[in-house]
Amino acid sequence: MDRPANTNSYRSAVYATRGMCATSQPLATIAGVEILKQGGSAADAAISMLATLAVVEPHMNGLGGDLFGLYFESATNKLTGLNSSGPSPADLNIELLLSKGYKRMPVYGPMPITVPGALAGLYAFYEGFGKLSWEDLFQKAIEYAETGFPLSEIISYEWHCETRLLKQCKETAALYLPNGRAPKTGEIFINKPLARALRKVAREGITTFYRGEIGEIICQAMSACGSPLSMEDLSNFSPDWVEPVSIDYKERKVFELPPNCQGITVLEMLSLLDGFNLETMGHNTSEYIHTMVEAKKFAFFDRDTKLGDPRFTEQDVHNLISAPNAQIFRNQFDPLRQSSFCHTDLPSDTVYVVAVDENRNIASFISSIFEPFGSGIVAGDTGILMQNRGSSFTLDEDHPNGLKPGKRPLHTIIPAMVFNDQKPEFAFGVMGGHMQPQGHVQILNNLYIFGLGVQEASDQPRFFHDGRALCLESGIPYKVIRELIDRGHIINHQIGVFGGYQGIWLDRADGKLIGGSDLRKDGCAIGY
Repeated sequence: MDRPANTNSYRSAVYATRGMCATSQPLATIAGVEILKQGGSAADAAISMLATLAVVEPHMNGLGGDLFGLYFESATNKLTGLNSSGPSPADLNIELLLSKGYKRMPVYGPMPITVPGALAGLYAFYEGFGKLSWEDLFQKAIEYAETGFPLSEIISYEWHCETRLLKQCKETAALYLPNGRAPKTGEIFINKPLARALRKVAREGITTFYRGEIGEIICQAMSACGSPLSMEDLSNFSPDWVEPVSIDYKERKVFELPPNCQGITVLEMLSLLDGFNLETMGHNTSEYIHTMVEAKKFAFFDRDTKLGDPRFTEQDVHNLISAPNAQIFRNQFDPLRQSSFCHTDLPSDTVYVVAVDENRNIASFISSIFEPFGSGIVAGDTGILMQNRGSSFTLDEDHPNGLKPGKRPLHTIIPAMVFNDQKPEFAFGVMGGHMQPQGHVQILNNLYIFGLGVQEASDQPRFFHDGRALCLESGIPYKVIRELIDRGHIINHQIGVFGGYQGIWLDRADGKLIGGSDLRKDGCAIGY
């Protein structure tokens, strides 16, 4: 495609001066911008966008999922992190699963359902940083659920791909397969049960979800389908404010969240790569991709053998990003041959939202119900899809990520922020399970090593190592593919595995905002 612009991108970056939002669905982005225009904070906008995405992108996130967030408050010049991922039910344990004949954690159904933390996390951010009324933040979500919205292209495709799962639960099929099939692109989808639940949450707050009527409906439905999730599990949950972890990289400071999410894996990859001259290798050359993939394998091996819920497992995350650990990698790195490191399966479907308000507060939030449509189970007549985040547990009680009652599973979802000279410069996320750390590092290198812009950094061909094979987008030249095969890499061609990026750059020189949004998703960045 020929574009009359001096950029290597397929769409233009978005420029504005007052405020900006970006999500994977335009209706959600608009909802956030409208909140900013009403005087809302970046937190208000992010809450509205995630509530709207629960309606318009329901297979990715919702009230039945979890949330992680980073928030920069300009008045205090402070970056705050929140872990609002829920634990396993108190009555779920390895012995119960073994007695039911499971050899490993099931992926779907009632057993991998964990406590939904997303709504409590949104309210925690609202209490700390919100400006408008809580009820106002849900109006667009309620409107789209009540009166309907037309399905966008990629969401429709992904919805169709999950038809078989949706048919396994009659309540889920009745709601999410209207007329017995997935909605087509452009068809209007209405979700009145979810509209009722959202309206109740908007009017009554989160107490109805964790200690009241909606919670009781959820737990009754869970009991009927065989899940041990109880009202006590819901009422005992509260999010944790956490200290973000950072590393210096290319004269910037990159911030991620600590375990039980895999943000530390991004920082470890950056630490491992910092001793290589990636710029000399060249962008997306075989030498560059090989080096990146080998660093990924090493960091993911550490993730899969050392990380879990820090309340249950002692783990020295700072050692993972230390110089001695990086030297271990360099000592065994072979520039001509791939290594045999592998990792476990932790798929994910996620939404990421980013907002910057007029006062330059910044919200970098990510939420998920894990697999597409989560557990595949709708909680009664609420329209709420329950996540299957517990499917990432192992049934090895001695493993850092081994299942225990009240324990949080290892999470894939990670928001990020980059500081330059102690001020935020870039807020971003890359959705997509294992792709997330790999995507974070590719975006950061595109920006800070190869000098690409916020949208250009997204539009470059990506690579994704799935634990067995190396997946390459079609823009990677055949010569590079051939050279990677010569290094021993197994090459695979897939679509839909390369993540979905959103990012906003804060240009302090003249105060403008620059937004980028992934063409691999339906969404966009919008500023004003």
